[in-house]
Amino acid sequence: MKNKYENLTEAIELLKKKQHIERNLLNEHLHDALDSIKPVNLIKGLFTQKAFNEMGGSSSIIDSILGIATGYLTKRTFVGSSHNIFKNGLGALLQLGVQNMTIKNSDSIREFGEKIVKNFFKKKPQEEQEFETLYK
Repeated sequence: MKNKYENLTEAIELLKKKQHIERNLLNEHLHDALDSIKPVNLIKGLFTQKAFNEMGGSSSIIDSILGIATGYLTKRTFVGSSHNIFKNGLGALLQLGVQNMTIKNSDSIREFGEKIVKNFFKKKPQEEQEFETLYK
C-alpha cells in the first residue's frame, strides 16, 4: 500500500502533465488567433461564404462593400471633418449601425433599387407619347 507521500507525488506529476498539455493547447489557440487577425487572412476571409454568413447572412461581397460605403458616407455626412471626440464617437456608432443595417437588409434594398430603375426606364404609354409630340 502506498503512503500519502507517494500518492501526493503521483497527483503532482499528473497535474504537471495536465498543465503541460493545456499550455500547449493554449499556445496553439493563441497562434491560430494571431494568424486569423493578420490583414492578409482578413482579406481572404472576406471572400469566403462562411465569413459572410457569420456577418449576418450576406452572400455577396457587393453587399458588404455597399454596407461599408453607406456607413462611411453617413458618418462623413453627419460628422464632417470635426475634431470633437464626442462627435467622432457618435459618428463611428452611427457608421456601424448603418453599415450593419445595410448588410442585413441588402435584399430589400436591392429590390427597392430595382423598382426605381424599372420605373425610371420604363416606356411611357402610347397616349402620353402622342400627347408630348403634339405639344412640343
